[in-house]
Amino acid sequence: PKVEHHRPASTGGLPVESAMEADKCNSFWDIPGMKAGVITGDVAWNLLRFAKAKQFSIPAFNCTSTGSVNAVLEAGRDLQRPVIIQFSEGGSAFFAGKSLPNKDKQASILGAVAGAQYVRGVAAAYGIPCLVHSDHCAKKLLPWFDGMLEIDEKFFKATGEPLFSSHMLDLSEEPHEENIAICVQYFQRMAKINLILEMEIGITGGVEDGVDNSGVSNDKLYSTPEEVWQVYEALSPISEKFTIAAAFGNVHGVYKPGNVVLRPELLASFQEHAEKKLGREKPLFFVFHGGSGSEKDKIDAARKSGVVKMNVDTDTQWAYWDGIRKFYKAKEGYLQGQIGNPEGEDKPNKSYYDPRKWMREAEVSMRDRVKESCMDLKNSNCKEVVIVGWGPVGHTFLSKLLEKGKGKFSCTVISEESYPAYNRVKLTSFFQHRDPNALSMSSLEWCVKNGVKLIFGRAAGINREAKSVEICIQGADSKCTVTYDELVLATGSKPFVPPTPGLDVTVPGVHVYRTIDDLFAITERAKTAKKAAIIGGGLLGLEAAKAAYDLKLETHILEMAPHLMPVQLDAEAGGMLKAKVEALGPIVHTGVKILEIQSGETGVTGVKISEGGQEIVLQVDMVICSAGVRPRQELAEAAGLELGSRGGVKVDGQMCSADPHVYAVGEIASLNGGMCYQLSAPGYTQAEVLAEKLSDPSAKTVFTGADLSTKLKLLGVDVASFGGDSDFWFKRQYMCDDASVVKNLVAKDEGGGKYKKLVFSPDGKKLLGGILVGDISDFTKLTAVTKRPDIGGVTPEELLAGKMPKVEDGGDGTNLGDDDLVCNCHCVKKSVIRKAIEAGAHDFAEIKKCTKAGTGCGTCISTGPQPKLLAFTLNKLGVKKGCCPSLPFDAEDIEDLAKARQIKTYEGLLDDVGYAPAAAPSDQQALGGVLDRISGKPKGEGMDHVSQLKALSADLWKFIDKVNCNPILLRLAWHDAGTYDKSKTAFPDRGGANGSIIFDPEINHGANNGLNKAVKYLEPFKADYPLVSWADVIQMAGAVAIEHCGGPKVAMKYGRKDVSGPEGCPGRQSRGTADNAGLPDAFAGGNGQYACGATDPSTHLRNIFYRMGFDDRAIVALSGAHTIGRAFKERSGTVAEGYGEANACPYTKAQPRGCPIRHDQKPGVGMPGGKSWTTKWLKFDNEYFQDHVYKETDPNLFWASTDKALHQDEEFKKYFMLYREDQSAFFADFAVAMKTLSELGAEWEPAEGITL
Repeated sequence: PKVEHHRPASTGGLPVESAMEADKCNSFWDIPGMKAGVITGDVAWNLLRFAKAKQFSIPAFNCTSTGSVNAVLEAGRDLQRPVIIQFSEGGSAFFAGKSLPNKDKQASILGAVAGAQYVRGVAAAYGIPCLVHSDHCAKKLLPWFDGMLEIDEKFFKATGEPLFSSHMLDLSEEPHEENIAICVQYFQRMAKINLILEMEIGITGGVEDGVDNSGVSNDKLYSTPEEVWQVYEALSPISEKFTIAAAFGNVHGVYKPGNVVLRPELLASFQEHAEKKLGREKPLFFVFHGGSGSEKDKIDAARKSGVVKMNVDTDTQWAYWDGIRKFYKAKEGYLQGQIGNPEGEDKPNKSYYDPRKWMREAEVSMRDRVKESCMDLKNSNCKEVVIVGWGPVGHTFLSKLLEKGKGKFSCTVISEESYPAYNRVKLTSFFQHRDPNALSMSSLEWCVKNGVKLIFGRAAGINREAKSVEICIQGADSKCTVTYDELVLATGSKPFVPPTPGLDVTVPGVHVYRTIDDLFAITERAKTAKKAAIIGGGLLGLEAAKAAYDLKLETHILEMAPHLMPVQLDAEAGGMLKAKVEALGPIVHTGVKILEIQSGETGVTGVKISEGGQEIVLQVDMVICSAGVRPRQELAEAAGLELGSRGGVKVDGQMCSADPHVYAVGEIASLNGGMCYQLSAPGYTQAEVLAEKLSDPSAKTVFTGADLSTKLKLLGVDVASFGGDSDFWFKRQYMCDDASVVKNLVAKDEGGGKYKKLVFSPDGKKLLGGILVGDISDFTKLTAVTKRPDIGGVTPEELLAGKMPKVEDGGDGTNLGDDDLVCNCHCVKKSVIRKAIEAGAHDFAEIKKCTKAGTGCGTCISTGPQPKLLAFTLNKLGVKKGCCPSLPFDAEDIEDLAKARQIKTYEGLLDDVGYAPAAAPSDQQALGGVLDRISGKPKGEGMDHVSQLKALSADLWKFIDKVNCNPILLRLAWHDAGTYDKSKTAFPDRGGANGSIIFDPEINHGANNGLNKAVKYLEPFKADYPLVSWADVIQMAGAVAIEHCGGPKVAMKYGRKDVSGPEGCPGRQSRGTADNAGLPDAFAGGNGQYACGATDPSTHLRNIFYRMGFDDRAIVALSGAHTIGRAFKERSGTVAEGYGEANACPYTKAQPRGCPIRHDQKPGVGMPGGKSWTTKWLKFDNEYFQDHVYKETDPNLFWASTDKALHQDEEFKKYFMLYREDQSAFFADFAVAMKTLSELGAEWEPAEGITL
């Protein structure tokens, strides 16, 4: 049937009188002759000209079936953009049928022609232009090319155009002159029928193209300007319609970023060379092969240098398979036979194994990957959206916009902080792990994958007329400007610092509590501080108090209101919270007035307060101000945007400001000029509303207000308040005693520290809200009741006693209906989570990814109904996951759930989070180790000393493999042992490997900065294996860390004794080396001397290591351990690079290199930042001794004075050069030296030690 399809109306392009003016069009639809369907000749060429002028590239996708062709066309239709469909020689043969004979390439010819005819038959129906192309043709494949060209000529004779739009000749295996000569010969034929030629020079093809590049010289990977110009000179007299696939490191088959260095700047140099010859700008048309797996910034650079086409093959092959893989994973129980599935033994499965079902999933997955490629290449009709602020709400908006926009938007995010968006709700947990990654909600990889441009810097100004934002680039004395179609302000809030005399954040010891950097600063101050005062007893104040408490500081909480948490709790609940908090240790002062912050030479010395009518001074050396927040409105105010009455940007219900192209979400958004919501949940709802609005301008969704229900664990105390609507808080119903307005019921257990207050309508028929202290297990269910019109047939007294109204929950045991919320933070209904599980999200991580549920405070998992829902649904689906069917979770998840819910038994787990009908006698055996751990039984209980050591070694390996903490564990081991002084004989005065480093003051010595994080890592292992000393745990961790990252196995001996306490620590100057307890310095001090008194680094190293008994060879071998690890500004002050992506050097960034690369080629996942000695600092080898490191030709590598000494001092140098040439010699010497170091100063039990 004939398909009528008309191009869209012109977008206002200029009339085009000649092909030379194609680049002046506003839209590709304005090109004369442009149509939906296959385009050829002048129309196709002018589309490539238009692409080069507008700096976008058209992706080309190798197709092997009608399904893959349809996926490409569907993506183009959705984006309303042109695409290129191409057929390789092997793919063409597959298209025709693998069983057909192909000796003379007859099947390949047939398949390519059939594919081109199929595209011609359907492409117009998709409403977009499409080019049909044949891919790499090596010399041995020329019969295939000849066959296609003959068909083109016949088609041209019959229709006036060729069947294909273009063909590629890949004769790069041949000498350059021969390559050109053959291409000239074919191009003369092609030009007669208006075909476009793509010619390859250098090496870009791979095995899949019939080209063997093994053993090819490196220079073939990079073309030269002269070679490119030769091609132009030979082909341009024939026709202008040719493109050049020049080589710039883009060889096929290299899919991991960094394996071959892409150099798109070469393309710019080729253009410059041609420009000088021809006198016109960017005269060349380039093609980018090997696009799969390429770094996004390299793609951008290539696109801007005249690349008009990019091949994408491997990524779409994976995407096609991934659609099938995910379908199988989700429907596994329905794909094991024609009959019988989780719904019944006699249930049919035809609707699941029907090829149309799973092949469609493959098409959809490939379609989405095609869209991603189009976005990467700017081949999209995208609006430019700029988001200022990459906090939780900014990130949520961004992810929602990308999800709903389906390729409509090109997004730029401006992040003032150096870290990916992180969860501020869990900020206090930072002190348990000291790892920003543990708080992260996103990553640099996520931005790259989703085509988001990320700029680390501060938005300095908005020009609303020009629709632009000026940015001060972080870490550089420079600015840049980005333009927008729509601007979204997600700048959040800043800490409120009351105008109290002396309260100044520039005073040492005065801190605010808002960001990761604030927490790092607090951690540093806590190393010398003993007492802290927290200003504020609300949510934020108690979070800060928990931080101070975790840092082992005497903690005073100062609250001006009569009780804690005055916004959320009534006086009685606040009083009970105070009692519970004080029982833990902190001292609570309520109803106080803060008069003055006192300070001296070292910073804060005290806080003067008025309490109970008396003025007193609290002697403290740290003050954390956490007295609330205020909207960060300076940027908006300077731009002239209307503000709210209480601050923030005034917005309507769709988050639009007075400027129709400027929006605000989160804590900066003042709804109708009134309330700025200072909780994450309202911000997430606003983000959803705005994403919907921008994706669909006709959307009617509005933000009218938010549920302010909150549940938190504050200083170990569970606290929650919940309400059906904002009136519960704004009208202070939770504090009302008027029986004509509310009915209050209270239950309290002062001995157990539990308080429960439910607030009803006066007639008791509707639950308005409530307060919970101590036990918040019913929070989700009670919150759901407040959303219903009545309390479902139970009495208020029964509800208070714990009896819930019966709800049809489908048998999952949650007592929640489909429309009830499971996750309050992100407003995720139970039905959404259930459907996600049914679609393949079979664990908490996948559910988070699909629905966001659990990514806020996380209590819908830790203490809420999500585990029970997951266990029920997995069993219903017949999916076997986790430890056992009744508890289908990983062991680690089960332990976390048990800890959060204080469950100690299998029965408790089954009742609270499991699926009881699936329980079996074998469950407890399967859960054996887990049940031991949740009951408080150490892993090593029942094992002898040797068995505990062996089990510990295995556990450490798994932990290091997961966390990539090799460098810090090695550093901990060395710094514990490195205090040894051979001139002393008594234990522990002689120092050495005795575990003293876990104690203050040693852990807080300058050289040990940051090692408390490593101690935190090892604390659970020490608890699990009590027979193993701290000294052994530390030294074993160092040895396992070395072996794990590819280094030698160290023949460790165990049985070290520990020091008894802090008195066993070496003094700060006990080894005559100032503040480093005998450890080496990186550089001399300001007086030109090292801490030991030496004036040159070689003498310094010998003073340190000779004191321990080492010789020069061992010094150089041990120093080679710098092949792993990095230095941070915050830890040593020896480098300018600090924590976070924006402060990193190229080898310590997460993107674009995917650094670091481990010895097993997996990417490391440590926190970005700092400066490394080597390029792959999680791989133990001899790179430290190589020329590119020690000759200091790379400014991005760290090289201290004590590193230089190793190749400058003649005695050191001979070993340094030995290790450069012979890695095995380095490994052998290092293993011996590390074993020796690990045994220095140790006392053994048994006396001969233990060898595993």
